[in-house]
Amino acid sequence: MKKILFLHIGMGKTGTTALQHFFWSNRRALEAHDIAYPSYGSVAEAHHLISPHVPPFLQGVWKFKTVSEWGPRLRKKAQSRILVSSELMAWALPEVVEAFCRGAREYFDLKVVVYVRRQDEMIMADFNQLVKSGSQKRELDRVLERQIRRFDYEKLIQPWAAGVGNDNVIVRPYERQQFHGGDIRRDFAWHVFGLELSGRFKFSSQNANPRLSLSALEYKLHLNKLLRDAEQSSKFNDALMAYSASEDDSTQDAFSTRSVLSASSRNQILACCAESNSAVARLYMHRSDGRLFLAAPPDESSEREPPAIPVDRRVAITRYIQQREPGLIALLCRSVALTPASERRLHREAVNYFEPCLRALDPRGQ
Repeated sequence: MKKILFLHIGMGKTGTTALQHFFWSNRRALEAHDIAYPSYGSVAEAHHLISPHVPPFLQGVWKFKTVSEWGPRLRKKAQSRILVSSELMAWALPEVVEAFCRGAREYFDLKVVVYVRRQDEMIMADFNQLVKSGSQKRELDRVLERQIRRFDYEKLIQPWAAGVGNDNVIVRPYERQQFHGGDIRRDFAWHVFGLELSGRFKFSSQNANPRLSLSALEYKLHLNKLLRDAEQSSKFNDALMAYSASEDDSTQDAFSTRSVLSASSRNQILACCAESNSAVARLYMHRSDGRLFLAAPPDESSEREPPAIPVDRRVAITRYIQQREPGLIALLCRSVALTPASERRLHREAVNYFEPCLRALDPRGQ
């Protein structure tokens, strides 16, 4: 009889980092319940090296493993249930998923676990993460249509369902009110393994992946436009995360309510995704009403656009960074000074954004 391999494919921004940290910290406790969370194939507590999807920026950087490499190794685990987790998996192309599942079925019976977040919340959270990483240079409204297409959950899940069968796909909504015991770790354990977590398990209360506040997010987006190298831009992250926590303590909450988009824009996103979400609820959760998410939609009755960040807030952020890491402001000054008038629009937008901040630090304009 084959062992069962549970593939937790994400998605990103659905508490995946917190889950992976929990699994890693509680490997002994899981083993006592016949569940292995192996160290083989792991990077930063997740099994990214086992993922069938290899992002272009990681090609040649990490040594990804084929099914024929990891399958025999994991099959030797003493436990009959093996859990691997990587949010990279969700983005594998259909033909890659097909080959991956076909190969893995030679060693295991397969089940796929995926958490999905309501698309308006997901798009805003993903945007925050991409800005933080330095890869996002355009405002959200300029990339919104592409993002809506990206989070078509029916389309994302279908190749995995084809590879393992609909009944072997476990879909869980990333909504606090739908979590078993009000906690994603308890929810995963219960809905995936039928396990009610006891006092033997260690829980961390810290958010493993806090977000940037709205003002710090705008600031970092313009840094991404100015600095061509994402590595340089990411040098500002620690200071901006510290500023965010001091300005808005909700940035530490995984379920932040601060919105980058207006209520009407968010409802338009939900309308675009309604059919796909209903199909997921019916196919994989057997909900006859087709309701995947239970939270009320954004209220448009008191509609207003998210507030623009005033110049004095930009100046305050710049002063905060200067006090913590003066070298970063020196880098900012050099980058602004070296950007010629002929630079493309995004760079010019960034220069115009930062020039008032730097003048405020040096009223003489020097």
